[in-house]
Amino acid sequence: MALAETRGSSKAAMLRSPRFLLLALVLFGACAFFLTRPHPIDSIRQATASNGEPSKSPAASLLRGKPPLGSSADATNSTLGFERVFVINLPERYDKLDAFSLAASLTGFTHDVIEGIKGSSIGNKTLPSLENLPKTERARNNIIGCWRAHLNFAQKIVRDRISSALVLEDDSDWDVSLKDQLADIATGSRYISGTPTPPRSPYGDDWDLLWLGHCSAQQDPGDPRQFVIENDKTVPPPQHRVNYNLVPELQDNSTRIVYKANNGVCLYSYALSYRGAQKVLRWQNNVKEFNPIDMGIGYQCRDDANFQCIAVYPQVVDSHKGAGRQSRDSDIGAYDPNSIREKGFTHNIARSTRLNVENLMYGGAVENQWADQPTLSGPRRTRFSYDHEFTLTSKPKPSYRPSTQQIPFTSRHNKNNMHSTSFAPLALAALVATSASVSATRLFASSYAGTITTLDLSKGGNASYTLAKLDTNNACAPNASWLQIDVKHQNLFCLDEGMAVGNGSLTSLKINDKTLTPVKHTIIPNAPVHSALFTGSNATQLLAVAHYAWAVTTWKVDPVSAAYSPLQHFNFTMMKPGPNAERQAASHPHQVLVDPMNKFLVVPDLGADLIRIFYIDPKTLQVTPRPSINVTAGSGPRHGVFHSSPDKKAVHYYLLGELSSTLTAYSVSYLPNNGGLKMVPYAMGPATGPANATAFAGNAPSEILLAPPLANGDAQLLVSNRNATAGFPSIPNPDPKNATAIASDSLASFIVPADSATGKDLGFQRLSPAGGSYPRHFSVNKKGDLVAVGLQNSGRVVIYERCVKTGMVCDKPVADIEGLGAVTNVVWDEGEGAEAQNGKKGEMMPPSKPPVVSIVPEMQKSSMAPVASPSTAPAPAASAAAAAAPAGESPVEITA
Repeated sequence: MALAETRGSSKAAMLRSPRFLLLALVLFGACAFFLTRPHPIDSIRQATASNGEPSKSPAASLLRGKPPLGSSADATNSTLGFERVFVINLPERYDKLDAFSLAASLTGFTHDVIEGIKGSSIGNKTLPSLENLPKTERARNNIIGCWRAHLNFAQKIVRDRISSALVLEDDSDWDVSLKDQLADIATGSRYISGTPTPPRSPYGDDWDLLWLGHCSAQQDPGDPRQFVIENDKTVPPPQHRVNYNLVPELQDNSTRIVYKANNGVCLYSYALSYRGAQKVLRWQNNVKEFNPIDMGIGYQCRDDANFQCIAVYPQVVDSHKGAGRQSRDSDIGAYDPNSIREKGFTHNIARSTRLNVENLMYGGAVENQWADQPTLSGPRRTRFSYDHEFTLTSKPKPSYRPSTQQIPFTSRHNKNNMHSTSFAPLALAALVATSASVSATRLFASSYAGTITTLDLSKGGNASYTLAKLDTNNACAPNASWLQIDVKHQNLFCLDEGMAVGNGSLTSLKINDKTLTPVKHTIIPNAPVHSALFTGSNATQLLAVAHYAWAVTTWKVDPVSAAYSPLQHFNFTMMKPGPNAERQAASHPHQVLVDPMNKFLVVPDLGADLIRIFYIDPKTLQVTPRPSINVTAGSGPRHGVFHSSPDKKAVHYYLLGELSSTLTAYSVSYLPNNGGLKMVPYAMGPATGPANATAFAGNAPSEILLAPPLANGDAQLLVSNRNATAGFPSIPNPDPKNATAIASDSLASFIVPADSATGKDLGFQRLSPAGGSYPRHFSVNKKGDLVAVGLQNSGRVVIYERCVKTGMVCDKPVADIEGLGAVTNVVWDEGEGAEAQNGKKGEMMPPSKPPVVSIVPEMQKSSMAPVASPSTAPAPAASAAAAAAPAGESPVEITA
């Protein structure tokens, strides 16, 4: 006892000594240095990420800067994009753990250990079934021990409430560029699983098992979707692929795919989500017939309708066979203790980490283990294989929403998989049933409640208006965000943002007399929020879609049937977040607009502070990126509108900055050879006009349109302002029995005189009530005398009269309707030419001598102050996405 006390006091004295504290400080600094310096693999990854060239895949592009939460680039962190990484290792196999730990350190990821289990320690009582157990004791013990170790991995996830974890066997091997591979696989997993964007996990938030290392993983025959990684230097040539026959076919010898799996064998490496681990524990402990764990997992992928399995082929993890005694291989198999392997190898892995350990440690060139590996040139390319229609034939998976007491992934935006369901019989019926006469007072309103409501606005003999509901359609559920109407062909296209359940979609519908008939529904990626229609030279149409989650897609439309097919898909990445870290951590295209010359798509990117430009080929409908245009940092460009003279010689562009609550005016010129657009800003001011900006703190302008010209020829801009009811007077309650006033956001109007040669005499006119809270969208009818406002927070559509002579919007609504859900869009159906709400119409009328309603001097001082023009680089007629990318962002095309 005295000896123990003496030792304890000596230790305490030592810990308090200055010499010990100094030594501890030095050791801490050394540890910090080694932990923060780059891994040896980093330089090799950068040099070999894409066949010697910088990768242009969406995931690898993100590696160049800090990515948004849950992006593909998070797959390159120290846990490979999962919360934890584990290795299964028998306690006595120190040799295997040594080799694994060394390879992992050279690849740059950390791991913890799941101890392997001796099957002899497991009694029959713990087994779910004794049927099909091996007869020999050795075989039984090996299979049961392996089974239990993998279940302990699932148990660890559930017990420690781990959101997702990857496990590898201790003899696993992988390519030296595993992190780059996983970045692309993460993008594919988000597509296949159907994922909100941005997700909690880079691999998506709606998967249970991600199978990275196997010796066979069959594709679900009822789900042919594939995320395709082409021109991949790491893909093993066919003669070096070793698998069972349950693998998908590849289009060529340098392609890797990500897909939904429904069976497989071998568990070299896989990941489980928290939800997936729960399902594994439930299923594997209740089987009627015992199977080795890899077969049991494969059967669960096949038979459990609630189990979402995603696989990659060729696999990116396999089992390494080292040089030396073969008896040191797997503890499950039986090997001749005298057999010697002269040279180590790993099936299916081109640039084995295990075989390149010395090169990675001492800076040597990475070697391929096969001399006949084909040489590839150019970058990797990724695309999503959805150029065909199909109907899912596998069992429908019930909706699964874990309780808040679990550690589930959250759903915020849309599901990224793209399966198409055709409504061809309904479309034919719709064509027959379409009414020849269209009501001039019909409107359509979409809402985040998942509905499209058909409304009828009628005017009685006493000049009073009535707004009534004709029909409610749920084809665009669950979160309809945007409506695109083609009044000439009576087609309606609806975008579903998919915030509620993660299923973003594009739906086309035929407009009948009082109802809508669905034609085609396609699940699409990345939170679609806006679209525009362009008619090509051969009468076919291009539907361009802006996706809030860093993408633009284009679709070829048959205007007669309203059917469509995919054309192109562009992903955008950023090197670093914008000034507003919360809203600008990633690219957020928020609108797509056709210019007055019908040559370019213009895409304001709220996250990147850019105006992205694409040239449209009128014959092929293919779009090609042109140099983007920088806007004020932190302004968050949301929506814009063009204004041009009849001869198109004077073109102007007006842009709303959602984050800065500003309206900016640009003069527009066209570069030669369809090289792009040049935009020079000449004025900027508050979107609320010259009113006290402090009173409108927090204002977030949402929509801008060019209303039909006034009687005197002037043009008028209308802007909806949100989230600033405190800065605007309350309005009378629409319920005549309720005297309580309600808060209202505002509509701002600006005038551009018709006799202005430059368009620079933009003047604020007035603020008008929006009719309630959060006017996300509004539109003006063809005559120009009525304004329909969609109020998201109020769940209402409100109709205001507008004076055609002056453009003044009245303060009192003439009609309204409630109970529509969170309204996101409202459009008029009035015949050809009523697309003002999409920003395509509105040319200057011939000059006249009108009384100008303008406050130019005051506006120049307090509202639309002149701004300096930023320097713009010459715009070459570049066709490649990379050539069009300014510093700080990188577009990547994923072709269909």
